[in-house]
Amino acid sequence: FQVVDWEGNAVSFVNSNFMGFGTGIVPDGCGFTLQNRGAGFSFEEGHPNVIEPYKRPYHTIIPAMLTHSDTNELYATISNMGGFMQPQGHTQLTV
Repeated sequence: FQVVDWEGNAVSFVNSNFMGFGTGIVPDGCGFTLQNRGAGFSFEEGHPNVIEPYKRPYHTIIPAMLTHSDTNELYATISNMGGFMQPQGHTQLTV
């Protein structure tokens, strides 16, 4: 969801549970499942998506905010649900 208040404060939020119901773990009294979006990361040395220092592993949860280049004022908030097409989807929403 995207929220912008009358003062221009904004939130771009993506809630996503990978593989259906995420971890399948529901915290007592909360009514939602915990996410498991880290499932795409790897501990295998040499893997392109390995977690290691100074690296940002590829991840598809990408909420974003666009600002005007001259004033840095908010132009839009965007996000899309689309898994591995999300970087392309953001390009399509932006252009």
